[in-house]
Amino acid sequence: MAKPIPIDQEFVDQANEGPSPTKRFRFSSACVTGCGFWNGTGCNLAAKALQLAVDEDMTGPLPKCAIRKTCRWYSQEGGKVCHTCSHVVTDMS
Repeated sequence: MAKPIPIDQEFVDQANEGPSPTKRFRFSSACVTGCGFWNGTGCNLAAKALQLAVDEDMTGPLPKCAIRKTCRWYSQEGGKVCHTCSHVVTDMS
């Protein structure tokens, strides 16, 4: 299992030496249930990721993940959603 890396000033300084950190690392934080994707009982973004992954093979082993035990998507949708996570792009620059 991948282990989370704490974000401290040393990490920030090193990460800013290369291309955009958001293009090279996957960052996560606690789910904010008041965001625009929250429907009152679950995350619509997780459901949308599954809808868009029609060609994705979701039968293989789960990818390494440092946050699975606390992941909203995993607790809501199960392991199949883990195969969609790497396709989520948050930095379009």
